[in-house]
Amino acid sequence: MLKCYDIEFSDLNEGCDSELLYKTSGIERDIRELIKSSAKEKSDFAIIEHKDILKDWFPETECHIFMSHSHKDEKMAITIANALYKRYGVKTFIDSQFWGFVDDAIYEINNMYSRDDSVAGCMEYNRSMRVASNFYLILVNALTDAIYKSDSCWFINTKNSLNASVNSTYSPWLYTEINYTAVVKRTAHPLRPMPIYKSKDVAMDSINESRARYVSVKFDANTKHMTKVEFGQLINLLQGRDNNGNLKEFDRKLPFKNLDFIYQQFDSFDNK
Repeated sequence: MLKCYDIEFSDLNEGCDSELLYKTSGIERDIRELIKSSAKEKSDFAIIEHKDILKDWFPETECHIFMSHSHKDEKMAITIANALYKRYGVKTFIDSQFWGFVDDAIYEINNMYSRDDSVAGCMEYNRSMRVASNFYLILVNALTDAIYKSDSCWFINTKNSLNASVNSTYSPWLYTEINYTAVVKRTAHPLRPMPIYKSKDVAMDSINESRARYVSVKFDANTKHMTKVEFGQLINLLQGRDNNGNLKEFDRKLPFKNLDFIYQQFDSFDNK
């Protein structure tokens, strides 16, 4: 990751996309098949290889941007990602698309191997918690690896993600991603010809609303290392315009050149 941006975000005031225009993983594989192929015949337990999960769920995507955002803002994130792809040929990794799949995987495994036969509809606590903790650790490692290999990380700052007054979040995923971007070594995307950017510090804030009657943990989210970008500037870039509103033409076959243009606009805007 070379650059890190805090994108101040408001509603797009238009219909949002629900699906990406490109594929980023093979996550659609049925978790039942993975368990079946990994379990010993006639056994009451399954041995699932960590490397198989990473291969099937988190293959090398070659995405240029890692987009950190609230799951509630997923459609807006997809809309931004599609606009970047159509105009600049830039691919964005949408992290929230993977959370639900991991929850589904945990349920499938526990339903097959952690049921408490003495109580209908119940799971054995220790076994089910072990499955959940293992899969969440796999997800954390996969997401941080995706950040490290991206060219830049964009944090979508809305009322659903962080709160300006308390600078905290109830989302452990957002906390992990934001915290990691503050300490990760600045490294170019594996396919970029040569790294030319350095990071810079700027302030930002926001918070994920917790559900009433549920136990929630509030995490302090330090985002001062991110470069602040206003919503209007993002809209300009999605339209292919520079800071002065001039419309530009881009070759979608040159995504890194286009990314350099985007970074230049974001950074020069922040210095004003």
